[in-house]
Amino acid sequence: MNFITKINCDYNILKRKGCIPAKINKPEKILYVNQYLNKRKLKIDNNNFNNNNIGLSLSVNHNILTNSGVLRKYHEGYLKDNPFISKDYTCVMHQLQPIGCSIPIKILSFLKNHGIFMFENSQSDIFEHILAIFSGFGLKKFQRPSCNDFKSAISN
Repeated sequence: MNFITKINCDYNILKRKGCIPAKINKPEKILYVNQYLNKRKLKIDNNNFNNNNIGLSLSVNHNILTNSGVLRKYHEGYLKDNPFISKDYTCVMHQLQPIGCSIPIKILSFLKNHGIFMFENSQSDIFEHILAIFSGFGLKKFQRPSCNDFKSAISN
């Protein structure tokens, strides 16, 4: 059975700070991304050094490491290592076109077990894990404001 879900990343946090460089404490301790971070940092440093004569004083000429990119690599590793995910099919996590105030992050994978009870439990475990660690990468989930949010804002 396929597992498709989307999580909306708060666009305002990216808009205010741009695609913020990843500031992760002890990256060597984070499963699934430690090798990626080391390779990516080396590639970025080499590219920035080789393009030094272009004008690195302009931020648009810099290659940078982003929190959303590191999150994507983490989840790719997490899903590939997850015992519920089928290794026979594609497993992808990618960003979609921005919608309103959010950037949807789509996850597509295929679960091994075809029973509905196991499917629902596996899907819930994966989704809860993704929601739980989102802020650990310096990102916020987007949620439309409720009536209580407006009441709280007006009373302050």
